[in-house]
Amino acid sequence: MRFRFGIKYLDQYNQSEIRERLETYYKFTFVRHPMERLLSAYRSKFEKRKDNKQEWKEFYKAYGKMFSHLYGKQILEENTSITFVEFLQYAQPQASQKFYTNEHWMKQNMLCSFCGINYDFIGSFDNLHDDVAYVLRELYDYEADYWFPNVTRPRATVNYEEKYYNQVPSGLFQKVQNTFKLDYQLFDYQRRLFPEEEQL
Repeated sequence: MRFRFGIKYLDQYNQSEIRERLETYYKFTFVRHPMERLLSAYRSKFEKRKDNKQEWKEFYKAYGKMFSHLYGKQILEENTSITFVEFLQYAQPQASQKFYTNEHWMKQNMLCSFCGINYDFIGSFDNLHDDVAYVLRELYDYEADYWFPNVTRPRATVNYEEKYYNQVPSGLFQKVQNTFKLDYQLFDYQRRLFPEEEQL
Protein backbone atom coordinates (compact mmCIF):
# COMPACT_ATOMS: atom_id res chain seq x y z
CA MET A 1 0.00 0.00 0.00
CA ARG A 2 2.78 2.47 0.86
CA PHE A 3 4.31 1.95 -2.59
CA ARG A 4 0.97 2.30 -4.34
CA PHE A 5 0.15 5.63 -2.66
CA GLY A 6 3.69 6.96 -2.32
CA ILE A 7 3.70 6.71 1.48
CA LYS A 8 7.14 7.10 3.07
CA TYR A 9 8.41 5.61 6.34
CA LEU A 10 9.42 8.12 8.98
CA ASP A 11 13.07 7.07 8.78
CA GLN A 12 13.13 8.07 5.10
CA TYR A 13 13.08 11.73 6.16
CA ASN A 14 16.01 13.69 7.57
CA GLN A 15 16.20 14.54 11.28
CA SER A 16 14.58 17.97 11.04
CA GLU A 17 11.73 16.59 8.92
CA ILE A 18 11.20 13.76 11.40
CA ARG A 19 11.12 16.21 14.32
CA GLU A 20 8.65 18.46 12.55
CA ARG A 21 6.28 15.57 11.87
CA LEU A 22 6.49 14.17 15.40
CA GLU A 23 5.88 17.58 16.94
CA THR A 24 3.18 18.97 14.65
CA TYR A 25 1.33 16.08 12.95
CA TYR A 26 -1.74 14.40 14.44
CA LYS A 27 -0.49 10.91 15.20
CA PHE A 28 -2.84 7.94 15.44
CA THR A 29 -2.74 4.19 15.00
CA PHE A 30 -5.01 1.18 15.47
CA VAL A 31 -4.35 -2.04 17.36
CA ARG A 32 -6.00 -5.46 17.27
CA HIS A 33 -6.27 -8.35 19.73
CA PRO A 34 -3.16 -10.53 19.22
CA MET A 35 -5.06 -13.80 18.76
CA GLU A 36 -7.53 -12.25 16.34
CA ARG A 37 -4.66 -10.66 14.42
CA LEU A 38 -2.73 -13.95 14.11
CA LEU A 39 -5.79 -15.80 12.82
CA SER A 40 -6.48 -13.01 10.34
CA ALA A 41 -2.89 -13.29 9.06
CA TYR A 42 -3.26 -17.05 8.61
CA ARG A 43 -6.65 -16.93 6.93
CA SER A 44 -5.72 -14.16 4.49
CA LYS A 45 -2.13 -15.19 3.71
CA PHE A 46 -1.87 -18.98 4.08
CA GLU A 47 -5.32 -20.60 4.05
CA LYS A 48 -6.01 -21.49 0.44
CA ARG A 49 -9.46 -20.24 -0.52
CA LYS A 50 -10.91 -18.86 -3.74
CA ASP A 51 -11.51 -15.41 -2.23
CA ASN A 52 -7.87 -14.83 -1.22
CA LYS A 53 -6.06 -16.62 -4.06
CA GLN A 54 -3.78 -13.74 -5.02
CA GLU A 55 -2.61 -13.19 -1.43
CA TRP A 56 -1.81 -16.82 -0.61
CA LYS A 57 -0.04 -17.26 -3.95
CA GLU A 58 2.29 -14.38 -3.07
CA PHE A 59 2.96 -15.67 0.45
CA TYR A 60 3.51 -19.27 -0.62
CA LYS A 61 5.92 -18.02 -3.23
CA ALA A 62 7.86 -16.29 -0.44
CA TYR A 63 7.52 -18.96 2.29
CA GLY A 64 6.67 -22.17 0.43
CA LYS A 65 10.12 -23.77 0.25
CA MET A 66 10.83 -22.99 3.88
CA PHE A 67 7.54 -24.51 5.04
CA SER A 68 8.14 -27.56 2.86
CA HIS A 69 11.49 -28.03 4.57
CA LEU A 70 10.05 -27.46 8.07
CA TYR A 71 7.04 -29.75 7.74
CA GLY A 72 8.22 -32.31 5.19
CA LYS A 73 5.41 -31.84 2.69
CA GLN A 74 5.18 -30.16 -0.66
CA ILE A 75 3.02 -27.23 0.31
CA LEU A 76 3.75 -25.58 -3.02
CA GLU A 77 1.22 -27.90 -4.61
CA GLU A 78 -2.09 -26.26 -5.48
CA ASN A 79 -4.12 -28.40 -3.06
CA THR A 80 -1.74 -28.48 -0.10
CA SER A 81 -1.36 -25.81 2.54
CA ILE A 82 0.05 -25.45 6.02
CA THR A 83 -2.38 -25.84 8.89
CA PHE A 84 -3.15 -23.15 11.45
CA VAL A 85 -1.15 -25.07 14.06
CA GLU A 86 1.85 -25.22 11.71
CA PHE A 87 1.53 -21.50 11.07
CA LEU A 88 1.57 -20.77 14.82
CA GLN A 89 4.54 -23.07 15.36
CA TYR A 90 6.44 -20.91 12.89
CA ALA A 91 5.01 -17.47 13.70
CA GLN A 92 5.19 -17.68 17.51
CA PRO A 93 9.00 -17.71 17.86
CA GLN A 94 9.28 -15.31 14.90
CA ALA A 95 6.93 -12.73 16.39
CA SER A 96 9.49 -11.23 18.77
CA GLN A 97 12.13 -10.59 16.14
CA LYS A 98 12.42 -7.06 14.88
CA PHE A 99 14.01 -8.18 11.63
CA TYR A 100 13.46 -11.14 9.29
CA THR A 101 9.82 -11.51 10.23
CA ASN A 102 6.58 -10.30 8.69
CA GLU A 103 4.62 -7.34 10.05
CA HIS A 104 1.40 -9.37 9.96
CA TRP A 105 2.53 -11.52 12.89
CA MET A 106 5.18 -9.32 14.52
CA LYS A 107 4.27 -8.04 17.98
CA GLN A 108 2.37 -4.77 17.66
CA ASN A 109 4.44 -3.03 20.32
CA MET A 110 7.46 -3.45 18.00
CA LEU A 111 5.73 -2.11 14.91
CA CYS A 112 4.77 1.48 15.59
CA SER A 113 7.31 2.77 18.16
CA PHE A 114 4.74 3.15 20.94
CA CYS A 115 7.45 4.00 23.46
CA GLY A 116 9.12 6.52 21.18
CA ILE A 117 6.17 8.35 19.65
CA ASN A 118 3.61 10.29 21.66
CA TYR A 119 0.46 9.24 19.81
CA ASP A 120 -2.54 11.53 19.95
CA PHE A 121 -4.88 8.57 19.65
CA ILE A 122 -4.65 4.77 19.70
CA GLY A 123 -7.78 3.13 18.35
CA SER A 124 -8.87 -0.50 18.48
CA PHE A 125 -10.46 -2.92 16.03
CA ASP A 126 -12.87 -3.76 18.87
CA ASN A 127 -14.42 -0.31 18.44
CA LEU A 128 -13.42 0.41 14.87
CA HIS A 129 -16.34 2.48 13.62
CA ASP A 130 -16.46 4.86 16.60
CA ASP A 131 -12.67 5.18 16.76
CA VAL A 132 -12.39 6.01 13.05
CA ALA A 133 -15.17 8.56 13.49
CA TYR A 134 -13.26 10.11 16.39
CA VAL A 135 -10.07 10.44 14.33
CA LEU A 136 -11.92 12.04 11.43
CA ARG A 137 -13.58 14.54 13.76
CA GLU A 138 -10.15 15.43 15.14
CA LEU A 139 -8.74 15.95 11.66
CA TYR A 140 -11.70 17.82 10.15
CA ASP A 141 -14.20 20.38 11.38
CA TYR A 142 -17.73 19.11 11.90
CA GLU A 143 -18.90 21.33 9.06
CA ALA A 144 -16.23 20.14 6.66
CA ASP A 145 -17.31 18.06 3.70
CA TYR A 146 -15.24 14.91 4.17
CA TRP A 147 -15.70 11.32 3.14
CA PHE A 148 -16.84 9.12 6.02
CA PRO A 149 -16.34 5.38 5.33
CA ASN A 150 -18.81 2.80 6.54
CA VAL A 151 -16.28 0.83 8.58
CA THR A 152 -17.06 -1.94 11.02
CA ARG A 153 -14.89 -4.44 12.85
CA PRO A 154 -14.11 -7.41 10.55
CA ARG A 155 -16.46 -10.04 11.97
CA ALA A 156 -15.37 -13.07 9.95
CA THR A 157 -12.14 -13.58 11.89
CA VAL A 158 -13.83 -13.04 15.25
CA ASN A 159 -16.52 -15.60 14.40
CA TYR A 160 -13.91 -18.24 13.47
CA GLU A 161 -11.56 -17.78 16.44
CA GLU A 162 -12.92 -20.54 18.67
CA LYS A 163 -13.05 -23.05 15.79
CA TYR A 164 -9.39 -22.52 14.84
CA TYR A 165 -7.89 -22.13 18.29
CA ASN A 166 -9.58 -25.26 19.60
CA GLN A 167 -7.29 -27.16 17.18
CA VAL A 168 -4.20 -25.74 18.92
CA PRO A 169 -2.47 -27.81 21.64
CA SER A 170 -2.73 -26.04 25.00
CA GLY A 171 1.06 -25.79 25.36
CA LEU A 172 1.43 -23.97 22.03
CA PHE A 173 -1.61 -21.84 22.80
CA GLN A 174 -0.01 -20.64 26.05
CA LYS A 175 3.32 -19.98 24.31
CA VAL A 176 1.55 -17.79 21.75
CA GLN A 177 -0.24 -15.79 24.42
CA ASN A 178 2.96 -15.40 26.45
CA THR A 179 4.80 -14.14 23.35
CA PHE A 180 2.28 -11.33 23.04
CA LYS A 181 2.20 -10.57 26.78
CA LEU A 182 3.31 -6.95 26.33
CA ASP A 183 0.67 -6.34 23.65
CA TYR A 184 -1.98 -7.57 26.08
CA GLN A 185 -0.70 -5.23 28.78
CA LEU A 186 -0.13 -2.14 26.65
CA PHE A 187 -3.47 -2.26 24.86
CA ASP A 188 -5.55 -3.68 27.74
CA TYR A 189 -6.59 -6.90 26.00
CA GLN A 190 -7.85 -9.95 27.86
CA ARG A 191 -6.33 -13.37 27.32
CA ARG A 192 -8.38 -15.92 25.38
CA LEU A 193 -9.41 -19.32 26.77
CA PHE A 194 -10.35 -21.14 23.59
CA PRO A 195 -8.74 -24.62 23.82
CA GLU A 196 -11.40 -26.98 25.13
CA GLU A 197 -9.15 -28.43 27.83
CA GLU A 198 -8.67 -24.91 29.22
CA GLN A 199 -12.44 -24.47 29.59
CA LEU A 200 -13.03 -27.62 31.65
